[in-house]
Amino acid sequence: MAQSSGDDQLFPIPEGAPAEVREFFDRDHRRASIVGDGRIMTDPGQVLTNIENTMQRIHDDIYTEFSIADDIATDKELMAMMGDLAMDSLLILFLVNTGMRFMKDGGYPNELVTFPLPDHYDITALVPNLKVNERQHQIAKAIFDRRSTSPDDLTDDDIAADLEPLDLVGKIEVFIILFYMWATKIGAMKNVTGAE
Repeated sequence: MAQSSGDDQLFPIPEGAPAEVREFFDRDHRRASIVGDGRIMTDPGQVLTNIENTMQRIHDDIYTEFSIADDIATDKELMAMMGDLAMDSLLILFLVNTGMRFMKDGGYPNELVTFPLPDHYDITALVPNLKVNERQHQIAKAIFDRRSTSPDDLTDDDIAADLEPLDLVGKIEVFIILFYMWATKIGAMKNVTGAE
């Protein structure tokens, strides 16, 4: 998709275009896809931008409300990216590596940032509305802890064995769990340090 580098759009959106089309081409809008006639056109870059922007909002205010579907990507967008476009590893790696950047740059003590989640950690105790499979929870925790304790960004090789046995729905669930793990860790670090 071609884009201009300024406020002017390279391709003006027709006045009568449906709202979904206008939102899709509006760089300030979260919409990452258009669905029609049984097909979906997805902008993966917008999904990555949505992840980063939502992380920034949560980092700035841990009490902000968010949802994966409304703020990052719908189920169809995640299915298209992680299934049709085979970007499952890329999406998960972007999430954990970007999340670590926020934690490292957030002014938190390094020992908190790099400390793995406790053995008894259970995301469903912290986010009761989130229903997860225990296997996917364990895989997400392993990936999260691996990134937390690693001095470097994770790569495909670091998570391939974790994701290999999972089907598409399982990979999407791991992605969602990882995002909530990151959000709860940010909240915990802010509470421990008294940061606002």
